[in-house]
Amino acid sequence: MEKFLLSLQTEPDLDPALREGYRAQFQAVLAALGIPQAFFLEKSFDAFAIRDHHDAIQDAHVSPDDWIVWCDSDEYQRYPLPLRQMIERWRASGYSYANGVMLDRIARDGSLPRFDPSISVSEQYPLICLFAVEVGKSLTRKVAVARGDVYLSRGNHFLASEAPAMLTDAAKVRLAARPQDGLTCPDSWVQIHHFKWDASVLDRLRFRLTPQWRAKCSWWQESDKMLSYFEAHGGRFNLADLKIIDVPENLLMILEDEESEAERASSRATEAVPL
Repeated sequence: MEKFLLSLQTEPDLDPALREGYRAQFQAVLAALGIPQAFFLEKSFDAFAIRDHHDAIQDAHVSPDDWIVWCDSDEYQRYPLPLRQMIERWRASGYSYANGVMLDRIARDGSLPRFDPSISVSEQYPLICLFAVEVGKSLTRKVAVARGDVYLSRGNHFLASEAPAMLTDAAKVRLAARPQDGLTCPDSWVQIHHFKWDASVLDRLRFRLTPQWRAKCSWWQESDKMLSYFEAHGGRFNLADLKIIDVPENLLMILEDEESEAERASSRATEAVPL
């Protein structure tokens, strides 16, 4: 990994003093890690605003021959080989990107504990399941890594060319200027471990049910289903409801049918093949 392009998003109505404090803290953390550049987005949180923001960064700071690891702050990707070796293999095979499959990581007792930065996230959330797929019927597919000239749709779930109806006007202009023809990917999928399920998740789900969010994002029903589940189970997971799966670290995943992935992911997720 040669460059980190990280952004801090804040709501437009946030108190200016708080915003400046968050900015200063963000820049200080990045500087301590040797990351000289920080990006900021002062728009209401939604996948469309973030997509346009990331597209602009991609155009300004990434060359077509670079490869981008698309990773949210609550995600951790696993590769069976060092990343450079993986990309060299994909490049040699003529691939332009690689898909990933989302795997939910939860606490051993089913609670939603507060994140402790002094303890490994894998230790705090050791169980692997497919809660978002099974309960929320969410998309489990995301693009994990892609060449620098490949544009993605909102949420990084698809290539931009695969989901033109979900693109903003700015994204459509970018796509027209750089056609995405002949893009291919391997059949195997990168593991994306999703460390979303902590003490803050209920408030984040409620935010996605506000009228302004629902007006912009038709997939608010996913959050509604998941929030209803937690309300019915005392703000925690009922482990008896979930299929806990074991995914060896050195394996790529196989999902045979992308079209019905939400229905099939639970039964397919434990099928993996070596590189």
